[in-house]
Amino acid sequence: MANKIYVNARYAFREDSLENWQTKNPILEKGEPSIVNDVADVEWLKIGDGVTPWNELPYKKGPKGDAGKDTITDQTYSPTSENAQSGKAV
Repeated sequence: MANKIYVNARYAFREDSLENWQTKNPILEKGEPSIVNDVADVEWLKIGDGVTPWNELPYKKGPKGDAGKDTITDQTYSPTSENAQSGKAV
């Protein structure tokens, strides 16, 4: 039986203003998410494919939620709570 290795890691999405994304126009790695942090709602997320420049990538459509908020229970996550690791809202 293989040993399990657990890694305590944090992943941060790349985020910037729409103007900066459009000016820099980087090529995102395959699966790399990018967030436009100065827009209100629908067009705010693009996922890289490792080839296409940012300006040519399609937006992933959907409402921009509140970070750390459970949209079903409308409760806010607390990173210091006992439930933070389990993903339960407190």
